[in-house]
Amino acid sequence: MDFKIPSTLIILLGLVSCHKYQPLNNTAAYYNYSTECLGKSNEAILVKAWGFGISKSKAIEDAQKNVIQELLTKGIFNGKPDCGVKPIGLGLNSKTKERLTKNYEKYCDLKIGATNNATVFRSNDGYRVGITVSVDLKKLKNE
Repeated sequence: MDFKIPSTLIILLGLVSCHKYQPLNNTAAYYNYSTECLGKSNEAILVKAWGFGISKSKAIEDAQKNVIQELLTKGIFNGKPDCGVKPIGLGLNSKTKERLTKNYEKYCDLKIGATNNATVFRSNDGYRVGITVSVDLKKLKNE
């Protein structure tokens, strides 16, 4: 009789621990998050940009800041072949680059419906959002 309670407990724990683990079916880890050029004119560039944040709005804000940082430091070469933009902030000091990035709203224009048509991946950490943004290159270069 003394063995019934511990053996029942062991069997119960064994059954609970055999529950099949099902991982989330998430393709976000395999997605390409590089900024892509979708179109270019003399004064503006249309890009697909990515950002990460604890909310969708913070992720959208981060995506716009990322575009400005990339235009200032690396340039954008992914996307359409005739659409590349060389870095425009190579001669600038870090404080100027930081100021331009903080004032991203002066240069970035979310396309109509960009937030509704955004690519959104949700994780435990937050949101990764891909949006379409138009950046005024002329204004950015003149600052």
